[in-house]
Amino acid sequence: GGRLVAVTGAGGVGRSTLAMALATGLAADPRDRGLVLLADLALHGHLALLHDAGDVMPGVLELVEAHRGAELPPDEVRALTFTLPDRGHDLLLGLRRHRDWTALRPRACEAALDSLTRTYRHVVADVDADVEGDEQCGSTDVEDRNTLARRTHGRADLVLAVGVPGIAGVHSQLRVVRDLIEVGVDPGRIVPVVNRAPR
Repeated sequence: GGRLVAVTGAGGVGRSTLAMALATGLAADPRDRGLVLLADLALHGHLALLHDAGDVMPGVLELVEAHRGAELPPDEVRALTFTLPDRGHDLLLGLRRHRDWTALRPRACEAALDSLTRTYRHVVADVDADVEGDEQCGSTDVEDRNTLARRTHGRADLVLAVGVPGIAGVHSQLRVVRDLIEVGVDPGRIVPVVNRAPR
């Protein structure tokens, strides 16, 4: 299967921009052209806006729904994404509304991630840093809301924890790293990235 890279961080740190740059950089290798996917797995997805996708569907909701009963072959997975010829990679649109997370079942999310990594050599996921679950806060509703983030971080080959300079930025970044480790992400797979750092 392909490699999954999760790009995460607190709000406003440039997480989506870095995920876009990473996907474009990976697709610059001719051997990987057409084999890179940028997936918007955030609850407030906005990569469709940043890419001027021109449509809001299909996206992650349709992908997960399709995996409720069976696995999808690669051509059907690709049919649920948008091809960006100028960037060299494909794009999976995110949730259209925050409340759509209620339709995402954990097992179907896991199956959808499996299909993505079987279809693409590199999957770059723009994903939230909120990973609390029942064990951390005693709420299964919160765990269900964070299903995409928890499943993505749990199986990612690499997690880029994005932060910004300054006391508040470093504090937020360390909190993200601590939360990821607390839910079982291997510290060896977490790489802190400081965005907009002074020289």
